Amino acid sequence: MLGIGVVVRHYEWGSPSALPAILGRPADGRPWAEAWLGDHPLGPAPIIEPDAMGFDLNRLVKRDPAVVLGPDHKRWGDRLPYMLKLLAVERPLSLQVHPDATRARAGFERETAAGLPLEAANRNYPDPSHKPEMVLALTAFEALIGFRPVSRIRDALEPLDAPLARELLRVLDTTDPVRRALAGVLTCDVEPAAVDALVEECRRCRHLGIGDIAAYSMVSRVAETFPGDPGLAVCLMMRHVTMAPGEALFVGSGTLHCYLRGVVVEVQAASDNVLRAGLTPKHLDIAELLDCVEVGHAGLTRPRVSKQGQVRWFDPPVPDFRLAEISLGDPVQLDWPGPRILLVLEGEAIAQAGEHARRITAGQAVLALGSDPPLHLHGHGRAVLAAPAEPPV
Repeated sequence: MLGIGVVVRHYEWGSPSALPAILGRPADGRPWAEAWLGDHPLGPAPIIEPDAMGFDLNRLVKRDPAVVLGPDHKRWGDRLPYMLKLLAVERPLSLQVHPDATRARAGFERETAAGLPLEAANRNYPDPSHKPEMVLALTAFEALIGFRPVSRIRDALEPLDAPLARELLRVLDTTDPVRRALAGVLTCDVEPAAVDALVEECRRCRHLGIGDIAAYSMVSRVAETFPGDPGLAVCLMMRHVTMAPGEALFVGSGTLHCYLRGVVVEVQAASDNVLRAGLTPKHLDIAELLDCVEVGHAGLTRPRVSKQGQVRWFDPPVPDFRLAEISLGDPVQLDWPGPRILLVLEGEAIAQAGEHARRITAGQAVLALGSDPPLHLHGHGRAVLAAPAEPPV
């Protein structure tokens, strides 16, 4: 069992206070958007041990994958199959999609062969992995996930007396309406003035109390950060979800989504592959995104949840990861195999694997090695534990 540190990412959409509070660090005025725990080469977790000598988790896995990852290390290609994160969303993230494994591998090889550096701003695929993800809400959390039924999209557009709304309504009467409407908004050089007119109609109808008031309010709020962005029209087509603390949501490959505000624990496949559709100053590749996006379903999947005593398990429909939320108190044993990352959110935990025990306080994390025995916990407060899903029988 090893102590590991978080890698903080400062993006414009982050909160200056939420993550410092969880991690027990002083705020510095910057937006703290993400805290990473994993072995991804763009942000590997440092090893926090007296004899670590500057080692990070990526280097450690490469040096001894059988010890760090356990007997199933070949199953994961000698790399940690997941990454655990904290996200603090104060402004909307970009509209985005994550690729499936086949597309990610092909895209990574293509961009590598073209000589694009891993951190190039115009790179879509910095690694060859898919990126399904699951979020567990720590606060009230808002997101746009997938597309609404065509009838609901039409209900939102019909009261809006704006040319862009009229055009989208026309497209909804054609074959494959959602994909065609999405492509039309993103590829037809929609002018900012046309988007502004659509937003003003949303505000007018919200004020009058007609139409889809919740959708109009959401679009009006997002427009304060991204005025004139064609992605605002896409937002009207998407399913708006508000999660209560303790609820979880799975986002599969190809699902268009946008996180709007709130704080979550996120566990995902170990990837940073993102295809963006709008609401961002970052690189857009609309053609690649349209090839990747799925429009035939709502994109809203709740993971399986089970509870035993102090532990709630969240099992998404992918082999890369699962998550436990633990109310620390009486001793509890976690028998999950494989490499496990434990992050204490509140209070403190005493974690023991075999003869090795250590005290972990809020904001700290440990990696229980794949070669370690089952993990025993007690303490007070709350923690989360990420691990690979168990292999199929």
